[in-house]
Amino acid sequence: RTAIGVEMGDGVEGIVAVTPPLAYLAICLAQGVSAQLSTLFLVYGTGFAVASFIHVVAIYRKLTRRFPQFFAASPIYERGVWMSRSLRLWLSSTIEACYQYLDVILFGLLMNPAAAGAYFVLTRLANLNATVANAMHVYSTRHLPDLYYRKDEAGLTRMLNIIARVTLVVIGGTSLVLVASGYWLL
Repeated sequence: RTAIGVEMGDGVEGIVAVTPPLAYLAICLAQGVSAQLSTLFLVYGTGFAVASFIHVVAIYRKLTRRFPQFFAASPIYERGVWMSRSLRLWLSSTIEACYQYLDVILFGLLMNPAAAGAYFVLTRLANLNATVANAMHVYSTRHLPDLYYRKDEAGLTRMLNIIARVTLVVIGGTSLVLVASGYWLL
């Protein structure tokens, strides 16, 4: 994100990585055939591989454009210090990633894979509203303090109204989608 921007970083991953599995599921749905889990994992992994390749190329281009001698320079660092610090970071990141899905794995062991899948989808759908709330928080913490300390009451009121309306529309829309198609999504 830092090197190539949020749009290129998260945007490409969000579109390129998710499009192949969605296309596969849409084709299966249109043809009335059952989707194969192995094929779904394959197309999802392929989407992530393509997104990762696009990220690497974008970062390479950005680096060579901003710092033409970047790849000609030889790094100077202490490999032992770097490895010990990096190993702890990699380990904590791996544990954190595994922890995100621990509840689904335990649920699957205690119940069955279908129930674990439904639980996984349900928790992700429930997190949509939390994601919207977090996004509004991030946006508002950048703009509201400036308006407040400039004593721009009209701008502050306008900004708060916009945030409230956007939150209402997104959460209301999400709730309507869940009510209308929640059974089908699960």
